Amino acid sequence: MKAKTRISPRLGVAYPMSDKGVFHFAYGHFVQRPTFEKMYENPEWEMAEGVGLNTKMGNPDLDMEETVTYEFGFQQQIHEDIAVSTSVFMRDIRSLVGSDRIVKTRSAGKDYAQYVNRSYGEVKGITLSLDKRMANNFSAFVDYTYQVAEGDASDASQAFDAQSGSSPTSPERQLLPLDWDRRHTLNASLTYLVPGNKGYGATVLGKYGSGLPYTLDIRGVRTGFENDGRRPDFYNLDLNLFKSFPLARQKLLLVMTVQNALDIKNEDSVYGDTGRAGYRDPEGYIGDGEWSDINTLDEVYPDPSKFSRPRLVKLGVTYEF
Repeated sequence: MKAKTRISPRLGVAYPMSDKGVFHFAYGHFVQRPTFEKMYENPEWEMAEGVGLNTKMGNPDLDMEETVTYEFGFQQQIHEDIAVSTSVFMRDIRSLVGSDRIVKTRSAGKDYAQYVNRSYGEVKGITLSLDKRMANNFSAFVDYTYQVAEGDASDASQAFDAQSGSSPTSPERQLLPLDWDRRHTLNASLTYLVPGNKGYGATVLGKYGSGLPYTLDIRGVRTGFENDGRRPDFYNLDLNLFKSFPLARQKLLLVMTVQNALDIKNEDSVYGDTGRAGYRDPEGYIGDGEWSDINTLDEVYPDPSKFSRPRLVKLGVTYEF
């Protein structure tokens, strides 16, 4: 095991194009030490029982993971309280830890996987935003991001998981969508505020996101490439309200927060054969003995853990003195 050293140069430039606009550019190398879990997993070097690939080993000689980032954009004032901005970014990620090294032992049929610096990925996209500062008791903000996040593995154990088990497959050797590859994201907020001891206000926060990827499979057997399907889109609306009451020289503040105000059932996790959280493909699932005859289909499939949290209302009181 050898000592690891890295130089991380970083550069940031902001150039005013006028008294109302500025151009900015940033470049940097960022490094991260692998977690101790990946370096020292299974420190006793114990092999699991059975044959085949069913054991992972850490690697104390792992190198640092490195990300090279480029970003440039501009910000322009278009009104005394309104500004627009845009940023184009790209991240090149190298030396990510993956479980790709397969080591054969002296026992026939018993192998183990070891973590190595092999995985890679890239992220690129653009962000557009409009910001209205507080004026006339009103402020607003909206931004849109288009992003592509691709790599050969979303998780360090992905190569091990693919090659182990009863239906092993070859690990990916090409750029595919990563688990967090949300192509379209739209955020918006609207705030109305009346300041003072008798003030009140409200904020509405909305978010839209296109569907994250998932892997098509039938009965646990992958039927295509990793992450070649898309889940349904994501929507959310939150609401924050407050009202203040003067008490002599003190102030009482009533607050109400409503998360997921529209009670939308976003599908956070889906079945691999349908791409939905509420039902499965009868041809690919029913009849294999995995569900009891005493249940109906409506009782078998719904799984609350696959959906986002329902509407949540919080009430609070703050006393300021």
